[in-house]
Amino acid sequence: MSTHVDTHRLRFACPLALALAGPACAHATMDTSGTVEVPAGAFAMGSSLHERSAAIDALAHHGGDPRDAVERLRAELPQRVARTDAFVIMSVPVTQAEYGRYVYDVGVPEPWVDPTTWARTHPAESAGEVERFAWANGRPQPGRSEHPAVLVSQPEARAYCAWWGERRGGRGRLPSEAEWEKAARGDDARAYPWGSRFVAALANTRESGRGDTEAIGRKPAAASPYGALDMAGNVLEWTASVTPDERVIVKGGGWQGDAIAARCAARSSRSPSLRDVTIGFRCVLEPR
Repeated sequence: MSTHVDTHRLRFACPLALALAGPACAHATMDTSGTVEVPAGAFAMGSSLHERSAAIDALAHHGGDPRDAVERLRAELPQRVARTDAFVIMSVPVTQAEYGRYVYDVGVPEPWVDPTTWARTHPAESAGEVERFAWANGRPQPGRSEHPAVLVSQPEARAYCAWWGERRGGRGRLPSEAEWEKAARGDDARAYPWGSRFVAALANTRESGRGDTEAIGRKPAAASPYGALDMAGNVLEWTASVTPDERVIVKGGGWQGDAIAARCAARSSRSPSLRDVTIGFRCVLEPR
């Protein structure tokens, strides 16, 4: 009889189970491959005046208009101490290929948005913008399988996470705003996942000049303190947190965003039904 133990399954699942379910570690078989563990504890959430000033300087250095940034920075929460329990989160956003497996397995609609809805929700953008991201013949377009899944609403993202978690022997969900921010910045109040200074080469933002999403996980030097990637630029990400007027908090900047939007403390809100070419998501996995 084989005595092989799947240590990848045990490595992250046991500490999480210990934190949430006691020393029995009953959920050791939960499949945590492709995730990172974030420990319980306090961290600095939100932005200080010093960080906001540095963000404006970075924007100006790269040719941005600081006047555009002031209102966005005022909307941010002041820096304070927040706490989270231990949790496990995807190391990268959900890819188009991964979302495709969900579409084929469950039979849900592929990522899309109809022209009328796009015109209503994106009045300043051409409908042609969607063509680069829309699937062709029921599949992601060639060369985009490893790009983040976009054109997915927040309820659709929640449903994917639930399906994903069940397949891994646990419960999947979207991260809260606090969980997402802690996974991105750690506990040392850094402005970006890699540190306190903006580096255009480490973030797929407006400053990079790419003008499109890119394959996930291609910037290992931009990893967060816990090893999470793509948390500054590429795509904004849905969270489970909502504003008093029932809009959903999105985090992470995106390929259309700038150095200010890519900061860990940056936050904005969207209608949960929105399907956008700049918004993706990642999931949290927890024991049942």
